Amino acid sequence: MLLSYARSSYGQRDLNEKIIGLLSNGFTTADIARYIGLSYGMTGKIIEDETKLSPKYARIYYIKERMINLIDDGVFKLENLASHFRGMDSNEVFLYLVNKDFDLGIKFLEGLLTSEFLKLGGYLKFVPYLHSLGIRTISTSKFSVFMKERGLFERYFTSRTLSALKFYATIIIKYTESRVEFLKQLGLYNDDMSFSEINSLVHGIFGFDFDTAKDRYADHYFVNLKI
Repeated sequence: MLLSYARSSYGQRDLNEKIIGLLSNGFTTADIARYIGLSYGMTGKIIEDETKLSPKYARIYYIKERMINLIDDGVFKLENLASHFRGMDSNEVFLYLVNKDFDLGIKFLEGLLTSEFLKLGGYLKFVPYLHSLGIRTISTSKFSVFMKERGLFERYFTSRTLSALKFYATIIIKYTESRVEFLKQLGLYNDDMSFSEINSLVHGIFGFDFDTAKDRYADHYFVNLKI
């Protein structure tokens, strides 16, 4: 009965949408086959026909697409992103984002981790934070490669630090209501800053003022960028 339903036009459309949804939630082909009650081979064939990708790469693509949607909806922390995917932890989310063919993920991660580094005040607290994400072998892991390639985490504030935060800033600004809150989220605020210093720093990030940035990077800015 399921097979005849799957072969009908309505059933095929319904099944395809269900399979894409499961891929987007991190289900493997084997997981999906068990869930919908079809054979592994038939499930793989449906995935290939629907996505024009192998099951392995279809899963990767739709996970990335869902991550972008979640980030656009304000889910920034790696542990919170992980909670939306079957069997994932923060470290696995990190590995997806740092993939060399996922430029948006790399740029987001660059800004997110730089802001955390600044908010935590340097390596003393940053390393335990990384360990809490499941990134254990920092000196020999993909994290080390990522850090060195992107030139991240200088001990003191540099122009490179600001550059790393610029893309991340375009994503988080719609979730901040004031300049101070915005700079705190980036790890750039301190209590001694004057109003003119705050405005100058915001202008240095965007090239224009806070209100203009709020308008420019409004809803769905990030999700409409291409993977």
